[in-house]
Amino acid sequence: MDKRTLLPLSLLVLLASPSAANTKHMCQASGCECTEFDDAGEVFLRCANHSLQRLPEMDGSVVGIDASHNIISELTRFPKLPALEVLDLHFNRISELPASTFLALDSLEVLDLSHNNIGYVRPECFEGLKSLLVLNLTDNFIETLQPKVFGALTSLKKLVLAGNSLKAIDSSWLGSLHKLEHLDLRMLGLRSLPGNVFHELPALKLLELSDNEFEDVPTKALSSAKSLKVLHLEHNPITTLTSESFANVDNVEELHLSAMPKLESVQHGTFVGLTYLKVLDLSNNPALSSIEAGAFDIDRDNKSLEELYLAYGNLTSLSFAGFEWCSIRVLDLRGNPWHCNCSLQWVKGCH
Repeated sequence: MDKRTLLPLSLLVLLASPSAANTKHMCQASGCECTEFDDAGEVFLRCANHSLQRLPEMDGSVVGIDASHNIISELTRFPKLPALEVLDLHFNRISELPASTFLALDSLEVLDLSHNNIGYVRPECFEGLKSLLVLNLTDNFIETLQPKVFGALTSLKKLVLAGNSLKAIDSSWLGSLHKLEHLDLRMLGLRSLPGNVFHELPALKLLELSDNEFEDVPTKALSSAKSLKVLHLEHNPITTLTSESFANVDNVEELHLSAMPKLESVQHGTFVGLTYLKVLDLSNNPALSSIEAGAFDIDRDNKSLEELYLAYGNLTSLSFAGFEWCSIRVLDLRGNPWHCNCSLQWVKGCH
């Protein structure tokens, strides 16, 4: 078996490197653990929890470095590292990203800068990262971003901004990210979104909006995400879901609406337009006491919904009308104060 198959997919690399002698010297000098791939002379440096104040010197054999959980406070411009694909710097003390820091890292695919002290991000700091697929900026101190700040990241597929101090999202920040598939906007204190915020993200499939302050579903903004497949809205103070909540979000296949402490009711027609919906999670909503007849009023010939989670709410009854409940593969009704009368007789017949 190829040794590289033993590492996570994000760490797999396929580029050549210098001599084994140079590689051995670099590993010894760095003080880090090295994972070597004998067939190609490639090296992955493991420097986590080494109390590093700066990154070790690296040569062209390095395909990845884990320098997380250190005390690095400054980054200087990286030298040419043609094989480097993974750079993990999470849980350090980095406060600034100077212009052109990563300019020479044109093979880099994964950059993790989460859990640092970054407060300002200038567009010039991402220049040269034409191959970058994943950028993680979770839990920094970023309050605002400049228009097209990620404009150089033309290959980016996943962007994580969770846990910053943004409070609002501007569509100009996301321009040029035409290949972005996964956008994580959790824990930002968001109350609303601009109506066209996702219109320049034609490939967006997974959107995370959980742990924010939305009192209503940001319907207009979601309608601009034409390719959206998976939507997370957990842990928001939404009280009611209506027929307008998911209007024009036609292609969603997974909808996660759990752990909403104030959600009380799901009204008639809420999920009518979601004809491709496969997974719906409404579990752990302690105030949810009403799901109106017709909330799932989808064409009876449409049996796309495979999994429905209603566990641990405050439901006493559930109407059979308007939906083929028996076609669902997984139906989780645990932990509700059901009134076990004739209105729930259909459950016994289906499951």
